[in-house]
Amino acid sequence: MKTLNKGKARDKDLSLIAINIAKLYEEDINFLKIIDLLDELPLRKDYKESVKMISQIIKRGGSLEEGFSIDNKLFPGFFVSMISMGESTGKISKVFSSLGIFYEKMELIKKKLINTLTYPAILIVALIVLFMFVIFFFIPNMTNVYEEMGNGMPKIYNSISKFTEFTIEYPFITSIFVVFWGVLLPYILFKNYFKKYIRILCAKIPIYKLFNEYLVISIMSVIVNSGINISAGINQCCNCNLLNSIAKERLIIMNESIMRGKSIRDSMDKSKLFSKYTLAHIKLGEESGTIDERLSVLQEELFLRLGINMDNLLKLIEPISIITMAAIVIVFLFVFILPLFNNIFSI
Repeated sequence: MKTLNKGKARDKDLSLIAINIAKLYEEDINFLKIIDLLDELPLRKDYKESVKMISQIIKRGGSLEEGFSIDNKLFPGFFVSMISMGESTGKISKVFSSLGIFYEKMELIKKKLINTLTYPAILIVALIVLFMFVIFFFIPNMTNVYEEMGNGMPKIYNSISKFTEFTIEYPFITSIFVVFWGVLLPYILFKNYFKKYIRILCAKIPIYKLFNEYLVISIMSVIVNSGINISAGINQCCNCNLLNSIAKERLIIMNESIMRGKSIRDSMDKSKLFSKYTLAHIKLGEESGTIDERLSVLQEELFLRLGINMDNLLKLIEPISIITMAAIVIVFLFVFILPLFNNIFSI
């Protein structure tokens, strides 16, 4: 089968496709016509090309699962697996609607995360630029000033000046040094020694734990709406690259408990991922037979809580970043500028 493989999956496009298929299907439009209408959506170019290929597959009598399997990069395994489940249970409209909501919210979370990390990223870039300026422009110029004044240079000026000269004279050796100490060694240490401890630390961070709780609840909502057995659905999801290692590990623990005959609520409790509030909702859903509604409510509430927490984190990061930048500027003034003025006034 011909595949596209031109780009990575984008939540915005997946959401647009899923939501519009669900809406058009509810209006009793056949799938062949629906797929043709998707070409009118503001999709990325490779998604538009994939829609045309899906249409050709359906015209030849292929299933939706076969159509959306044309490219596992544009259409992730989770997306295709849920479509397959929806086709087998006859609840394809609910599946597409749930997928649309899931990817729409994931897109919003990613945008908020980018907004949260933008300010620290700008600060880091500014610090790197400042460091390069000090090393390659400020220190060499100040060295000349000290020589003209006839005074001895401070030790830090002398050390940095020698480092700058070595870097300019031996760029290849410097590059190897930077790559080894700045990239290769940290990667080896992280992969072989620190990864386990970082995972344990991340699992204890409230906002990260909340995100994993939201992610698993959202996946469960899609599975339940597909009409398939929840344990079978979880197995499918664990085989996809949708979950991070912590969420996947907890979901496997939960599924093993379900397969042993435990209730969904008790199995979720055993995974140690969910809050008491979430567990209470699930218990009510199991007892009243409205687990799908409870999951939808939880998905929305957890999404709102996650958004609020990310906004609060952004409010915390901004002043910390400003204070950090101010502290670095003060250190710069004391270490590099103040000695110069002391020498000037001592003449």
